[in-house]
Amino acid sequence: MKRFAGAVAVLVAMSALTACTPTGPDPDAERAAQTYADELQGWSAELTAAVPLASTWTQAQIDAKPEVEELPEELGVGEVLDEAPQLEEFDASVAERTPAYRRAVAVAEQVDGVLGELRSLEPESVKQLRKAGTAAFFIGSDLYYDTYGGPALTRVNAFSDALDAGIISPEGIKLQRDAEIAFARDRMKLLDTAVKSMQSTRKGADYPVIPDSAIGRSVGAFIVDWYEEDRAFEKRALAEVETWKQLSTEYGEFWGAEQYGSAFRVAIEHAAELRPAHAETVAALAEDLRSDREPTAFAGDPYRALLLQGYLPWGDPGQGVEQTVNRLWMLWRIRELEHTPDTAYEAARAALLEEINRGIAEDTVRDYRAGGTRALNAFSAITEAAERAPGDDEDEHYERFFERLAEAISFAEALQKGPMMAEVRSGYDAMIEETEKSRDDLRAIVENPDPEEPDILAQYEVSVAVGDFHEGLEERLTEALTPSLAMLDDDAAFSERLAELIEATDPGPGSSEDPTPEA
Repeated sequence: MKRFAGAVAVLVAMSALTACTPTGPDPDAERAAQTYADELQGWSAELTAAVPLASTWTQAQIDAKPEVEELPEELGVGEVLDEAPQLEEFDASVAERTPAYRRAVAVAEQVDGVLGELRSLEPESVKQLRKAGTAAFFIGSDLYYDTYGGPALTRVNAFSDALDAGIISPEGIKLQRDAEIAFARDRMKLLDTAVKSMQSTRKGADYPVIPDSAIGRSVGAFIVDWYEEDRAFEKRALAEVETWKQLSTEYGEFWGAEQYGSAFRVAIEHAAELRPAHAETVAALAEDLRSDREPTAFAGDPYRALLLQGYLPWGDPGQGVEQTVNRLWMLWRIRELEHTPDTAYEAARAALLEEINRGIAEDTVRDYRAGGTRALNAFSAITEAAERAPGDDEDEHYERFFERLAEAISFAEALQKGPMMAEVRSGYDAMIEETEKSRDDLRAIVENPDPEEPDILAQYEVSVAVGDFHEGLEERLTEALTPSLAMLDDDAAFSERLAELIEATDPGPGSSEDPTPEA
């Protein structure tokens, strides 16, 4: 009886607790959402009217200004930005059971993002962005010239010494490898210095390099991330090269561009397009909220439109490293504003990176981030390692030969870990798979000659197999890589694919959640 009474007491207590837990939409939250919707509608109209009056100078206008003339005063949107409505806050449980308030929260988040962009384009913020661009330019220049004048020069001298020693001799290979190791270590120190410089106040200035504005902080984080990604690559390269015995140097072409200061001025240069586009975003969000629907416009939409319009064909005189870096920052900013999923962001970024080496002059250093470039370098390393023919001492030679191939494959696998378009990765995977299969087939012939054949005939068959390996491998690898690399060379195909991947970052209902190509 006591046990039954206890159970009844528990049920009564649970019923009382359930009765105290609110259910259904919260009336206060619904009223707050409606108030915000009404205020947003009115403020959107004020913003739309104010935006055409704002004006800041582009760099071209500054450069073209006659010395005797003054540029007109720069104007911002002004007090309208301070009048933006604020959504009353409620705790998560209230928001969860109040659909109207949840929609208002989603809209308010996007509006706040737009506000940060517009405030960053006010005249005082624009001045700081210009100064940051100049400071970042000098930091990049220091990095470039310190890299080229220090470890790179040492590497050039080591290359000359290696030629004197016989480039494929053990002595020449060691000279080259030691220079590569020294380069990676010095480069990491230089990149550390660049990061610290970006995060500090430049000597002689009274302001930090990275401005305290939404766009300033974003560009600063973008440049620091780039340098840190570069440093991580050098660290992996150092670990790889230190394990080699047969290869000399393969990473030396991968230190790329240094100038990213232009990204601080991207929004300034496009301010005349961005301000009205931001106002249109707010207007669309206000209409979404008034119509009780989820957001159909997003804070990153103006940047997405610039990305879709800004593609330059291969060989266009406007194409350059600066152009691609600016576009990469816009994608970075979209991700910050819209919380783009990693899969969609990385897919679009890998495609944008393929533009970067178009802007690097021929016969100069490349950037490892572009997957097509890494594919070509891996291809060269594998085929060159395979071309060096057997010597007279078969046991020692074949051991070195297979070791050299193993190092070339390891190099290719290390490069495979970086960002890469799905199409490029498909060909890259096929290249490594074909190399390993061909290597294993040849090893089986070398290590297991036909016991019924005379030695001299068995050796001849091995020589024929080695010759076939050399002649056929490059052809097979070319066949594996051609579809993806041909796509990168075809402006129509590449620009169409790039547009698909950029559009896939749109969080709206029509966007794609899987930017990978169909098999």
